[in-house]
Amino acid sequence: MTEIIMPKMGLNMSEGLLVEWLAKTGDEITQGQQIASIESEKVVNNIEAETGGILHIAVEAGETVPVGSVIGYLLEAGEEAPEQAGADYGQGEKPQSETATPHVDSAAKPGSAGGSGAPAGVRVSPAARRRAQQLGVDLSEVSGSGPGGRITIEDAEKAASGGGNTAARDSATVDASSQTLPGKRVPFTGVRKAIADAMSASQRSAAAVTLTAEVDCSPLVEARKSGKGKRERKVSYNAILIDVVAAALKQFPYMNARLEDDSIVILEEINIGLAMEADQGLVVPVVQGSDRLSVEQIQEKIHELIEKVQSRTATPDDFQGGTFTVTNLGAYGIDAFTPIINPGQTAILGVGRISERAVVDEGKIEIRPTCVLSLTFDHRLVDGAPAAKFLNALKESVESLS
Repeated sequence: MTEIIMPKMGLNMSEGLLVEWLAKTGDEITQGQQIASIESEKVVNNIEAETGGILHIAVEAGETVPVGSVIGYLLEAGEEAPEQAGADYGQGEKPQSETATPHVDSAAKPGSAGGSGAPAGVRVSPAARRRAQQLGVDLSEVSGSGPGGRITIEDAEKAASGGGNTAARDSATVDASSQTLPGKRVPFTGVRKAIADAMSASQRSAAAVTLTAEVDCSPLVEARKSGKGKRERKVSYNAILIDVVAAALKQFPYMNARLEDDSIVILEEINIGLAMEADQGLVVPVVQGSDRLSVEQIQEKIHELIEKVQSRTATPDDFQGGTFTVTNLGAYGIDAFTPIINPGQTAILGVGRISERAVVDEGKIEIRPTCVLSLTFDHRLVDGAPAAKFLNALKESVESLS
């Protein structure tokens, strides 16, 4: 028998949300197979089986459990899971300040608020109790299929869909088909809460000011086209822009700084984060040592980070150490916007869509591809004129690409 443990995916991680199981109890699992998705404050990761075996789920999806707790088992043929497997956090150790005792849920009586009461002594997972309340299911009439007769989410949903409660059946169907329907409650936890906390902290602490400049992107478009057929992977606009920003940060190091106590610290490392949308929300993986990489190497790093985010194999290290951020909403048809500074950084560059616009050059009107660059900076660390010089340097660099 091998225990599946809630992993510690970052120095400050004390608990994790079990987002989903990628297999079900009774499935034959091979070593290295991805078996569950875990959400920490930074990102959602898939965890792999350390060995092969038959999966037994001890903690249901939707539960938040302490690091080090058992969430499941990999069993050998004929082996049975512990009798108490399936208590709130399986048989894993709780934090040392707590007493690890088996969980028996006997909080409510039949007919209690929400219609989800269970008789004394009947074990119900917290997730199953919440689901029963959502569906209007009376748990006193539900037979548990989990270990020791424990009532699971599936039991509550089966009761809702199999009985005479039309509203409960409709609710079950609607809830499974959409995560954004009116009236649905979405837990404000994990990555979503981490994003909210970071954005709120930025707005509270930074004296944010945004400058904008329209840029002739003709050289940028040509620079991207020029690599076609010569490189293993076509270089993206983001890779070129990160390369340009890295060079500008070397020229204007006061934009690559952070505030520590009563000091402005000019940072030696130039690590540019690239904001991107993922299934779990906004994430900002970091291209470490951006100034030391060629544009082709930056592209390879971006490609690697995107793959890790999409496959949920990114680690906290992939999101740490950023000194400046680039966020590009051009693909969404956005012309200009006011980006929010990542806490601990001095500035962030917003990139709008490249669109053909009328440009006046030496008295002549021409149609050229242009975009708007939006630089949001912390006025506590940098004044308007130095920030404007930095943005103008970016504009000139983009317009002189070859």
